[in-house]
Amino acid sequence: MTEVRTEGASRLLPIAVDSILLVGLLVTTLGHSGAPVSSELLANTLSHPSNDASAVDLAIDPPSYEMRTGSNLTVQAVWSAGTPLCRVTALWYRWSVDNGSATGFLNASIGPSATFTAESFGSGTVPVSVRSGAVLDCSGNETVVGRSNRTSISIVVPLSLSGVDVGPNPMAPGNTAVLEGTVTGGELPYTVEVTWGDGAHSTVAVPASGPFSVGHPFSAGEFVPFVVANDVGGSFVNVSVAEALSVGTGLEVAITPASYVAVVGVPAEFTGVAESKPAGAVTLFDCSNATVGPDPTSPASPNATPFSCTFIAPGTQEVLFGAYPPQPGGTSASIVLYENVVTAPQLSATPVESVGEEGSTALVQVHLSGGALPISLTWNLSGNRSGGAETVGSDGSGVLRVPLGVAGEYTLGVRASDALGDMGTSVTATVWVDPPLDANVTGARSLVSYGAVAEVAGEVLSGCPPFSWWVVPDLAPANGSPGNGTLPDVGAFSWNGSYDQEGNLSLTAGVADGCGATWRTGLEVPLIPILSAEVAVASGPTSPNETLAVNLSVQGGQSPFQLYVNASDNESWNRTLPSDGTYRWLFPAHANGSLEVLVSVTDRLGKDLETHLTVALIAPAEPTVPPPPPSTLPGPFGNSTTTAPMDPTWLLLALIPAGGIATVVFLRGRRARKTRGETPGPDPVETLKRIIEPAEGAERFTVELLAEEAGIPLAVVRSTIDRLVSEGAIRSESGADGEEVLSWSSEAGR
Repeated sequence: MTEVRTEGASRLLPIAVDSILLVGLLVTTLGHSGAPVSSELLANTLSHPSNDASAVDLAIDPPSYEMRTGSNLTVQAVWSAGTPLCRVTALWYRWSVDNGSATGFLNASIGPSATFTAESFGSGTVPVSVRSGAVLDCSGNETVVGRSNRTSISIVVPLSLSGVDVGPNPMAPGNTAVLEGTVTGGELPYTVEVTWGDGAHSTVAVPASGPFSVGHPFSAGEFVPFVVANDVGGSFVNVSVAEALSVGTGLEVAITPASYVAVVGVPAEFTGVAESKPAGAVTLFDCSNATVGPDPTSPASPNATPFSCTFIAPGTQEVLFGAYPPQPGGTSASIVLYENVVTAPQLSATPVESVGEEGSTALVQVHLSGGALPISLTWNLSGNRSGGAETVGSDGSGVLRVPLGVAGEYTLGVRASDALGDMGTSVTATVWVDPPLDANVTGARSLVSYGAVAEVAGEVLSGCPPFSWWVVPDLAPANGSPGNGTLPDVGAFSWNGSYDQEGNLSLTAGVADGCGATWRTGLEVPLIPILSAEVAVASGPTSPNETLAVNLSVQGGQSPFQLYVNASDNESWNRTLPSDGTYRWLFPAHANGSLEVLVSVTDRLGKDLETHLTVALIAPAEPTVPPPPPSTLPGPFGNSTTTAPMDPTWLLLALIPAGGIATVVFLRGRRARKTRGETPGPDPVETLKRIIEPAEGAERFTVELLAEEAGIPLAVVRSTIDRLVSEGAIRSESGADGEEVLSWSSEAGR
């Protein structure tokens, strides 16, 4: 236990203590080293309840949709917090079109909504996805959350019926004619109904897009079959055969085309057939809006007449063929074929986004018109080892998905070839492939008078412009710069926020680019160092004013600091500490036994640390010594001219510091009071001089006690000191512990 000698304990000493015992007691007290009782002050910590992000959801409206190719649909991303106590603030959105059985594209990849355009060469399903980052704020506690969702869009291309023909034509009665055609688009499956023209009907189920065929026997006559195709969604389309079917035993004629589709400006080949033609009969042929001539590539036969027509305008054109007798009045026959004439294939290819990102997919919008269906599309991305092909069954628009490899600038070539085989066209487009998204973010701190400023410096190094960036701290700043923004190209961004907080600040920083890629990282930025302190309490010098020593070491926090010391003997002290560091104070204690001490440190931010310490105050044992010989006070008395013997106690004042004099005076004062009535009153000035001059600086409290011990009334002592100070005979100064220290002036006249 630490021994702390108090004023109360010293009063228990015997009155008759001589100067030799007093010297030994002082040496013992000043040399005492007690074991300090120390306790570390731990910093208060703040705890923040974590937000429950399990109920946070990102939905897409509508969740599913069915639409026709060529139409548009606006999709909307909607955040919900799941509880009215929280709110969600979106930082960024990224929309994308995923691989599906159909194609389409979005008009934008950022923002809470986007417009999807259905551009597909075939029916099917397209998934559209959205990803988003947001800040979840629940009663001031902020958390960064990320969610994604997708909607399924069914695209239906228009139902189409093409290539409908019946043959052989002409044919003999009782034979079976076969009707062929191709059905595409719409919603699977299909139902095809054929009206043969002779009162009979046939129905056939077609499970998938493509060709179909159905047969029917005919008796003599001329027939025009009619076809209706229906899909499961209720759409239908109808078409009749281009040429009437001729069935009979007399003169029969027919036209066999090389293709039921002709291209403007390109010769179309036809063959006129005449069965049972009488001798000398003449065959004639003609085409509307066309240049007509014999087909030099096909030799004529007794029943076949080849010819060609070069049409000059698109649309449905008539092709005529007939067999006529050499003499008027004979048997004749003629037929008309309706030929579909189209323009040459027209093709355009435009990247939906001119810039893509390495490892992603570029969407290329293709517009196709004209040509003989179906049309074969082939494409190739030069230098990127990326290519593909697709067959298109109708005019219109569609989207090609082009995988992107190594970063760079590439040429995309697209070629369209129609069903005639020798007709085609090609286009090129430029695609820029950017390197993958990459960014860098660093954090720093600067201390200011009102706290700390957290600083974040970021830079987007590569990726697909434009960029969105965000910085979300886990604690909201008192003030700061905007926490998110956009960059049109690679470059730097920054954020700062001011805090009056101790410890570290956690932040989440991220970047999203225009191609849908995201990058994020976490940071910790130090704020004000956490306030901590170590305190120890030990015994001080044994004097009435300095019996308790408090040693304090303060680190962290923000200065200035306030120190409060409260003791169980009803004593309390406070100090202002201008900065962190190590401090020592001496305080008086008046308790006996156990002394409880509460030490509290508070910094400018109001962070408070406190600890309770216990110190045992044990009175020292009283030594047994013989009584000292009688002595007289120093200096002359009355009119006496003799010098009184010097009391050795006064010599100690020159050997010990001012702080130790209080103990000496107190112990010596007990004996002096006892013999005060036996000594004549001395001269106040001479007495004060003898007390003050040898010490070279003594506390006023001590001087007053010694003068009172010498027989001078306390009121006289104080008035004399004040007078001598005003006259300059005594110098008055403030000591280290705030007490008044007196010194005898060497320039005094006395």
